[in-house]
Amino acid sequence: MSAHRDWHHADVKAALEKKGLDLSAIARANGIDVSSVSLAIRTIRRRQMSRVKALVAAAIGVPPSAIWPSIFDGQNRPRWKRRPHKRTTPNGRRNVCGSVHRDGP
Repeated sequence: MSAHRDWHHADVKAALEKKGLDLSAIARANGIDVSSVSLAIRTIRRRQMSRVKALVAAAIGVPPSAIWPSIFDGQNRPRWKRRPHKRTTPNGRRNVCGSVHRDGP
């Protein structure tokens, strides 16, 4: 566990307001839904939210590791390693096009 604590979501919103921004402004500027930005600042350990958290930190003007030290390391990279995505079906066949391979007619 890191020695520093993550910012509270109200502190993140207050920092955005000091810059004259709100969650919807970040969402519009980056082409994402405002609920994604809201969820990103409220959740602690969501892997898929690291990109949105980095956008929020950039809007505030601080590195992501300053706001969420439990999620980002000193180089502002997420603390977890990406797992390769398996594109196979349960029976071991490669599923390239997204359709399900079925045995038989």
